[in-house]
Amino acid sequence: MPVLQPIRFEAGNVAITLTAPDALTSLGQALVSNVAFPDDAFQNDAISLGTITAAASKEIKLDKVKFSAGGSAFAGLGVYRSSQRLFHDLKAEGLDEPMVQRLALPDLATKNICALRWGYQAHGSISGTVALGPTISFGASGKAEGLYAVLRVLDRKTKAVNALTDTINS
Repeated sequence: MPVLQPIRFEAGNVAITLTAPDALTSLGQALVSNVAFPDDAFQNDAISLGTITAAASKEIKLDKVKFSAGGSAFAGLGVYRSSQRLFHDLKAEGLDEPMVQRLALPDLATKNICALRWGYQAHGSISGTVALGPTISFGASGKAEGLYAVLRVLDRKTKAVNALTDTINS
């Protein structure tokens, strides 16, 4: 089965990576024909339908003052047959929330979980010294991050395009 390697674009301080699905052929056929997700497209109870990540950083130094800022963002879409695998992937993307493990999902023997995920991370800092008689050193930094997900539990017989459309429209 063909596998596409991630595609990476870089321009200055910005890098963008696009990752395609693993089971491209059978998944593509299911999407074109709008039939249920095929069993052979699932690897370790998941189909990664693609992710995009972008990151940038910049540092500026003016005399004895240094400013730095950076951040990253990602988005992904996947289909899961195991809540454990979904939680594993969310944790790998930065979710460290014990409450997620307590989510009551229905029996997944005949269901798929469609997950649309996105998030960001940003940071910045300033430091330096100023001579106003005595030398004064200063510095400050901060960061913010967020992770969001829309989960849809749908019957495994749901047509692939319909499942993805319903999830994105949610």
